Amino acid sequence: MKININIFLLLMMGLSVQAETVGVEYSGNMRVGAQYHDSEGNSGADLALGGNLHAETTPLAGLSFGATLQTSHALFHQNDAFGVPFCDAASKSYTILSEAYVKGVYENTILILGRQTIDTPFADSDDIGMIPNTFEAYTVMNQDIQDVSLVYTYVRNMSGVDADIPESFSDINGGSGIHIVGMEYQLQENMTLSGWFYDMPSLAKYTYLEVGYENSYNSVQYTLEAQVVLQDFEKSDSANIFGLSASLVHEESALAFSVAYNKSIDAAADNGFGGGPFFTSSENMTLAEAGEDGEVFTYGVEWGATEALTLALFNANLYDNQNHDGYEVDIVANYSVTDNFSFDAIYSKIDNANVSGDKFDNVRVFVNYSF
Repeated sequence: MKININIFLLLMMGLSVQAETVGVEYSGNMRVGAQYHDSEGNSGADLALGGNLHAETTPLAGLSFGATLQTSHALFHQNDAFGVPFCDAASKSYTILSEAYVKGVYENTILILGRQTIDTPFADSDDIGMIPNTFEAYTVMNQDIQDVSLVYTYVRNMSGVDADIPESFSDINGGSGIHIVGMEYQLQENMTLSGWFYDMPSLAKYTYLEVGYENSYNSVQYTLEAQVVLQDFEKSDSANIFGLSASLVHEESALAFSVAYNKSIDAAADNGFGGGPFFTSSENMTLAEAGEDGEVFTYGVEWGATEALTLALFNANLYDNQNHDGYEVDIVANYSVTDNFSFDAIYSKIDNANVSGDKFDNVRVFVNYSF
């Protein structure tokens, strides 16, 4: 889908000047990101200042217009392009109109046309660096059926942290795009079921099913989940994937414990267009890095030390079909100074050299201010 951004902005301005009828709501954030990456002696550091500014008109006859401007600029020329991408494909600062859409609302149906944020199992924003993924798409959402949410979206292009060219919208699947159909169903108060189907013509078809159950016993909340994924590739073997996860949260101590397992049968798993939906995904590695017939087992603990400070430790063990193994350890700290001002720090140690060939240490620190 091609969008003439100049025409789009003129339409927004034309609506916003009708002050008695239509206004414009603004929001955004500022982000400072610092990163250090060391891969067996090859090390580098990134330091960037960025953020976004989002504007959306208040609805007029059910129609509204929105746009988001994203930017990431290397500070002090410090961008060695190691680890998670902070800048563009040429390792330079960039600015992009990451969202530019028309939204229509009629009763229980929402239609969004244009550049937008999408979060589905195999196409998602994956906000792990300075600028997340966004997509050019046609999206329809409907909630006419009680406890059921239906979604259809046709995605043509993407930009952002996981794109081959982060700084511009480039074709997905050679311009043929992806047809995505999804359903989320609240089976009962404590149980949910979701299903998604992805049709990528001449490339692959993905089917994703997930069921979750949550409840509590005394002061302990627990969650059980299962997922099944069928990835049918046109030119290679299909991957049949299943996963299980369980978590416990002790309310009085603010301690949470989690375990998860994923197994890929035959072909290697694929994350799609984003961070991937697998239960065992860590900060850097997913089931995809375990290769054919790979499996991953994870466990973790999280502690709400105070209302403002959360600390977490996660471990992932990866195994390939040759009985080689690897691991990733993540230490994460989140501190909220206020509702608008926060710090995030992530340290990852990866030794997966015998499985995927990856062995490195990565540290990322973000300072976020939203308004």
